Amino acid sequence: MAIGLVAALAGCGQSRLQELERENARLETSLKKATQSLGQAQAQKAGQVEAYRQCLEKYMQATARAADLETRLVELEKQLGVCRQRLGRTEGPLPTQPTTAASTQPSM
Repeated sequence: MAIGLVAALAGCGQSRLQELERENARLETSLKKATQSLGQAQAQKAGQVEAYRQCLEKYMQATARAADLETRLVELEKQLGVCRQRLGRTEGPLPTQPTTAASTQPSM
């Protein structure tokens, strides 16, 4: 009854009021769907952001590891150069020393 009174005061007929109520209900439903969709999109984005963060972290770790390995390679190359100088060689593989028990016994 109060709705009818408000409608009469606003200059609306009962049919116009019902039409507006239906439109309002439709808009509320659309808003709920849009809100749910937005929530899902935000959750998906958060998941993507976390996956990107983890990927970036792994990349940074791999980059740091590669830099460490490169530094170690340079150190080993320097040591190899020193060994070659001591042996009087500048190129080629270093001679290998047999490590078997037979090679350590004197030959007769």
